[in-house]
Amino acid sequence: MVLDVAELKKRILSLLKEDEEFRLVVVGLLRLDNVLLELKKLREETKRLREDFNKLYESIMRRMDLFEMRMNAFERRVIALGTRWDLESEKAFRNAMKGIDLDYLNTTF
Repeated sequence: MVLDVAELKKRILSLLKEDEEFRLVVVGLLRLDNVLLELKKLREETKRLREDFNKLYESIMRRMDLFEMRMNAFERRVIALGTRWDLESEKAFRNAMKGIDLDYLNTTF
């Protein structure tokens, strides 16, 4: 049986789509097996990096929540000081702020 070029191309494409063994032989002949292995390694590495990123993101979000809670507490304290001291002017408020110990803002979260 003699096949013309068009029919041969059709048959080869059909085999590549349907026959896994044939496809692997062609991949080996074209030396694409190393490329496929590298792609698989890259996919696995990407998955691992994504998991690491998600863990870091969750950690950052927890720290941000803690920071926000501390800032809200600080704001309440400043408001309470202003109310307690009955501050009437910005100058009086600034003078009062000089006496506040802000070291706890520099603590590690």
